[in-house]
Amino acid sequence: FTAYKNKIGLTIDGKFLNQRNEVALVWPYKDCILEGGQSREEDKREEIFFNEVLAQDEINQLLDPKVFTNAKTFTVEGEKAFEGFTRNEQGIITDNLVIKGNNLLALHSLKEEFAGKVKLIYIDPPYNTGNKSFVYTDNYGDTEHKWNHSAWLTFMEKRLKLSKDLLAEDGFICISIDENEQAHLKLLCDEIFGEKNFVSMVSRLTSTSPKMDTKYLASNLDYI
Repeated sequence: FTAYKNKIGLTIDGKFLNQRNEVALVWPYKDCILEGGQSREEDKREEIFFNEVLAQDEINQLLDPKVFTNAKTFTVEGEKAFEGFTRNEQGIITDNLVIKGNNLLALHSLKEEFAGKVKLIYIDPPYNTGNKSFVYTDNYGDTEHKWNHSAWLTFMEKRLKLSKDLLAEDGFICISIDENEQAHLKLLCDEIFGEKNFVSMVSRLTSTSPKMDTKYLASNLDYI
Protein backbone atom coordinates (compact mmCIF):
# COMPACT_ATOMS: atom_id res chain seq x y z
CA PHE A 1 0.00 0.00 0.00
CA THR A 2 1.27 3.47 -0.78
CA ALA A 3 -0.22 6.94 -0.62
CA TYR A 4 1.94 8.46 -3.35
CA LYS A 5 0.31 10.95 -5.69
CA ASN A 6 0.93 8.79 -8.76
CA LYS A 7 -0.94 5.89 -7.10
CA ILE A 8 1.88 3.38 -7.38
CA GLY A 9 0.84 0.43 -5.25
CA LEU A 10 -0.59 -3.06 -5.04
CA THR A 11 -3.98 -3.65 -6.64
CA ILE A 12 -6.47 -6.49 -6.70
CA ASP A 13 -9.00 -6.57 -9.55
CA GLY A 14 -8.00 -3.04 -10.48
CA LYS A 15 -8.58 -1.58 -6.99
CA PHE A 16 -5.85 -0.31 -4.70
CA LEU A 17 -5.63 -1.97 -1.29
CA ASN A 18 -6.88 1.16 0.51
CA GLN A 19 -10.05 0.96 -1.61
CA ARG A 20 -10.85 -2.59 -0.53
CA ASN A 21 -12.32 -4.05 2.66
CA GLU A 22 -10.66 -7.48 2.42
CA VAL A 23 -7.21 -6.36 3.55
CA ALA A 24 -5.43 -8.90 5.76
CA LEU A 25 -2.14 -8.09 7.43
CA VAL A 26 0.46 -10.79 7.99
CA TRP A 27 2.92 -9.99 10.77
CA PRO A 28 6.60 -11.00 10.70
CA TYR A 29 6.08 -12.71 14.08
CA LYS A 30 2.89 -13.93 15.69
CA ASP A 31 2.32 -11.14 18.23
CA CYS A 32 4.42 -8.22 17.02
CA ILE A 33 3.37 -4.68 16.16
CA LEU A 34 4.31 -3.34 12.73
CA GLU A 35 6.08 -0.04 13.33
CA GLY A 36 7.63 2.71 11.22
CA GLY A 37 9.82 5.64 12.13
CA GLN A 38 12.02 8.31 10.66
CA SER A 39 13.32 8.01 7.12
CA ARG A 40 16.70 9.53 7.93
CA GLU A 41 18.82 8.90 11.02
CA GLU A 42 19.19 12.61 11.74
CA ASP A 43 15.43 13.15 11.79
CA LYS A 44 13.55 12.94 15.07
CA ARG A 45 11.67 9.67 15.31
CA GLU A 46 7.90 9.93 15.32
CA GLU A 47 6.53 6.42 15.73
CA ILE A 48 3.92 5.16 13.29
CA PHE A 49 2.01 1.99 14.13
CA PHE A 50 1.19 0.60 10.71
CA ASN A 51 -1.15 -2.03 12.15
CA GLU A 52 -3.40 0.84 13.29
CA VAL A 53 -3.00 2.86 10.09
CA LEU A 54 -3.54 0.08 7.56
CA ALA A 55 -5.84 -2.39 9.29
CA GLN A 56 -9.55 -2.25 8.64
CA ASP A 57 -11.97 -1.77 11.56
CA GLU A 58 -13.00 -5.42 11.51
CA ILE A 59 -9.41 -6.68 11.96
CA ASN A 60 -8.70 -7.57 15.59
CA GLN A 61 -6.20 -5.09 17.03
CA LEU A 62 -3.46 -6.35 19.31
CA LEU A 63 -3.81 -3.44 21.74
CA ASP A 64 -7.60 -3.21 21.78
CA PRO A 65 -9.38 -4.03 25.07
CA LYS A 66 -9.90 -7.76 25.53
CA VAL A 67 -12.59 -9.68 27.42
CA PHE A 68 -11.77 -12.60 29.70
CA THR A 69 -14.06 -15.59 29.15
CA ASN A 70 -14.85 -18.88 30.89
CA ALA A 71 -14.10 -17.49 34.35
CA LYS A 72 -14.25 -20.00 37.22
CA THR A 73 -13.85 -19.78 40.98
CA PHE A 74 -11.92 -22.43 42.92
CA THR A 75 -12.15 -22.73 46.70
CA VAL A 76 -11.24 -25.40 49.25
CA GLU A 77 -14.69 -26.85 48.60
CA GLY A 78 -14.00 -27.14 44.88
CA GLU A 79 -15.05 -25.38 41.66
CA LYS A 80 -17.87 -22.80 41.76
CA ALA A 81 -19.55 -20.46 39.32
CA PHE A 82 -17.80 -17.09 39.07
CA GLU A 83 -19.84 -14.37 40.78
CA GLY A 84 -17.36 -11.49 40.87
CA PHE A 85 -14.06 -10.35 42.32
CA THR A 86 -13.16 -9.73 45.94
CA ARG A 87 -11.84 -6.20 46.48
CA ASN A 88 -10.21 -4.40 49.41
CA GLU A 89 -11.05 -0.94 50.76
CA GLN A 90 -9.04 0.68 47.98
CA GLY A 91 -11.01 -1.23 45.36
CA ILE A 92 -8.06 -3.44 44.37
CA ILE A 93 -8.78 -7.08 43.45
CA THR A 94 -7.42 -9.37 46.17
CA ASP A 95 -8.27 -12.72 44.56
CA ASN A 96 -5.45 -14.96 43.30
CA LEU A 97 -5.84 -14.99 39.51
CA VAL A 98 -4.67 -17.63 37.05
CA ILE A 99 -4.99 -16.44 33.45
CA LYS A 100 -4.58 -18.78 30.48
CA GLY A 101 -3.66 -17.29 27.13
CA ASN A 102 -1.05 -15.27 25.24
CA ASN A 103 0.95 -13.44 27.88
CA LEU A 104 1.21 -10.22 25.87
CA LEU A 105 -2.57 -10.00 25.50
CA ALA A 106 -3.04 -10.91 29.16
CA LEU A 107 -0.68 -8.12 30.26
CA HIS A 108 -2.59 -5.60 28.15
CA SER A 109 -5.84 -6.84 29.68
CA LEU A 110 -4.50 -6.43 33.22
CA LYS A 111 -3.09 -2.96 32.63
CA GLU A 112 -6.26 -0.92 33.25
CA GLU A 113 -6.97 -2.67 36.55
CA PHE A 114 -3.43 -3.10 37.96
CA ALA A 115 -1.24 -0.37 36.42
CA GLY A 116 1.15 0.98 39.07
CA LYS A 117 -0.08 -1.46 41.74
CA VAL A 118 2.02 -4.63 41.33
CA LYS A 119 4.69 -5.15 44.01
CA LEU A 120 6.56 -8.10 42.49
CA ILE A 121 6.90 -9.58 39.01
CA TYR A 122 8.87 -12.75 38.29
CA ILE A 123 9.22 -14.01 34.73
CA ASP A 124 10.97 -17.02 33.23
CA PRO A 125 11.23 -16.13 29.53
CA PRO A 126 12.63 -18.35 26.77
CA TYR A 127 16.42 -18.52 27.12
CA ASN A 128 16.88 -18.65 23.33
CA THR A 129 18.93 -21.84 23.54
CA GLY A 130 17.31 -23.62 20.60
CA ASN A 131 15.14 -25.86 22.75
CA LYS A 132 12.39 -26.93 20.35
CA SER A 133 10.24 -28.30 23.14
CA PHE A 134 9.63 -24.84 24.57
CA VAL A 135 6.05 -23.58 24.32
CA TYR A 136 7.08 -20.57 22.20
CA THR A 137 8.20 -20.98 18.61
CA ASP A 138 11.96 -21.36 18.93
CA ASN A 139 13.11 -22.02 15.39
CA TYR A 140 13.07 -18.78 13.43
CA GLY A 141 15.81 -16.23 12.96
CA ASP A 142 19.21 -16.30 11.34
CA THR A 143 20.45 -19.54 12.94
CA GLU A 144 19.24 -23.10 12.64
CA HIS A 145 17.30 -23.45 15.89
CA LYS A 146 17.62 -20.13 17.74
CA TRP A 147 15.95 -16.77 17.30
CA ASN A 148 18.31 -14.05 16.23
CA HIS A 149 19.00 -11.58 19.03
CA SER A 150 16.85 -8.82 17.51
CA ALA A 151 13.80 -11.13 17.29
CA TRP A 152 14.28 -12.20 20.90
CA LEU A 153 14.70 -8.60 22.05
CA THR A 154 11.54 -7.55 20.20
CA PHE A 155 9.67 -10.37 21.92
CA MET A 156 10.99 -9.27 25.33
CA GLU A 157 10.75 -5.49 24.88
CA LYS A 158 6.97 -5.37 24.55
CA ARG A 159 6.44 -7.57 27.60
CA LEU A 160 8.95 -5.67 29.75
CA LYS A 161 7.47 -2.28 28.86
CA LEU A 162 4.05 -3.55 29.92
CA SER A 163 5.60 -4.98 33.09
CA LYS A 164 7.01 -1.56 33.92
CA ASP A 165 3.54 -0.02 33.55
CA LEU A 166 2.16 -2.61 35.99
CA LEU A 167 4.90 -2.17 38.63
CA ALA A 168 4.33 0.03 41.65
CA GLU A 169 6.85 2.80 42.33
CA ASP A 170 8.56 0.51 44.86
CA GLY A 171 7.89 -2.64 42.80
CA PHE A 172 10.49 -5.27 41.99
CA ILE A 173 11.00 -7.41 38.87
CA CYS A 174 13.09 -10.59 38.70
CA ILE A 175 14.00 -12.27 35.40
CA SER A 176 15.58 -15.70 34.96
CA ILE A 177 18.07 -16.01 32.08
CA ASP A 178 21.30 -17.76 31.07
CA GLU A 179 24.40 -16.65 29.20
CA ASN A 180 22.75 -16.79 25.75
CA GLU A 181 20.84 -13.54 26.30
CA GLN A 182 21.99 -12.24 29.70
CA ALA A 183 24.07 -9.39 28.27
CA HIS A 184 21.35 -8.30 25.84
CA LEU A 185 18.68 -8.52 28.54
CA LYS A 186 20.70 -6.34 30.93
CA LEU A 187 21.02 -3.58 28.31
CA LEU A 188 17.31 -3.82 27.44
CA CYS A 189 16.32 -3.56 31.11
CA ASP A 190 18.67 -0.60 31.60
CA GLU A 191 16.83 1.18 28.78
CA ILE A 192 13.32 0.34 30.01
CA PHE A 193 13.65 0.48 33.81
CA GLY A 194 16.68 2.78 34.09
CA GLU A 195 20.24 1.69 34.82
CA LYS A 196 20.14 3.33 38.26
CA ASN A 197 17.29 1.00 39.27
CA PHE A 198 19.31 -2.18 38.71
CA VAL A 199 19.79 -4.01 42.03
CA SER A 200 21.97 -7.06 41.41
CA MET A 201 22.50 -10.23 39.39
CA VAL A 202 22.20 -13.51 41.27
CA SER A 203 24.06 -16.56 39.95
CA ARG A 204 22.38 -19.94 40.38
CA LEU A 205 24.25 -23.25 40.15
CA THR A 206 22.28 -25.48 37.76
CA SER A 207 24.55 -28.52 37.64
CA THR A 208 27.66 -29.93 39.36
CA SER A 209 28.26 -32.61 36.74
CA PRO A 210 30.93 -31.87 34.12
CA LYS A 211 29.85 -32.21 30.49
CA MET A 212 32.57 -34.51 29.18
CA ASP A 213 31.12 -34.87 25.68
CA THR A 214 31.35 -31.22 24.67
CA LYS A 215 34.17 -29.38 22.97
CA TYR A 216 33.12 -26.17 24.70
CA LEU A 217 33.42 -25.07 28.31
CA ALA A 218 30.58 -26.48 30.37
CA SER A 219 27.98 -23.96 31.53
CA ASN A 220 26.68 -24.73 35.02
CA LEU A 221 25.06 -21.38 35.84
CA ASP A 222 22.05 -19.32 35.05
CA TYR A 223 21.11 -15.93 36.47
CA ILE A 224 18.34 -13.82 38.00
